[in-house]
Amino acid sequence: MRDVIRYGLVLGLICIVAAGILAYVNEVTHSRIEAQKVIEEERALASALPDAATFKDETGAISDLLAQPQFSLIKGFYEGYSTSDQRVGAAIKFSSPGYSGDIEGIVGITNDGKISGVVILSQQETPGLGANVTTEGFRKRFLGKDVHSSIKLKKDGGDIDALTGATISSRAVARAVDAAGKLFGRLAAGR
Repeated sequence: MRDVIRYGLVLGLICIVAAGILAYVNEVTHSRIEAQKVIEEERALASALPDAATFKDETGAISDLLAQPQFSLIKGFYEGYSTSDQRVGAAIKFSSPGYSGDIEGIVGITNDGKISGVVILSQQETPGLGANVTTEGFRKRFLGKDVHSSIKLKKDGGDIDALTGATISSRAVARAVDAAGKLFGRLAAGR
């Protein structure tokens, strides 16, 4: 019986020390991880809307619009400006439920309502199937699409090919791109 108590105390002490070390490592690395996320998002914005040199976060200015159910997938709205401070379009951040979790990304839309890029920031989809939403081949399927038209998979009456074996993941991205397009159109029309 004494051995059980002694082993329990030793195990408890090991757990306390391990938890302390993990808390310390988390504290030290937290700011670096957050800074890296900001850098990755800035790169994604530039990739989604390549004609923009700078971006202005307008998410707060349209928070009333983002509260509406049809825009529930939209998590951020950034206006893009050229080097001469001319508005060239918008980059819209989304989070859409996929097969294994949320798929987060950014859609770039030019002033004329054409999709200039789709960048996937994070996903937990099945490797080799749904995870292929990150591939350039899939993302290119959206390029040049007019956001004033509905953006859907062929299976849903649209013209976007779904990934083989990954309809749910493909649909999640298509739904988010369509929501971003509708938001862009609504803002262009004056809300």
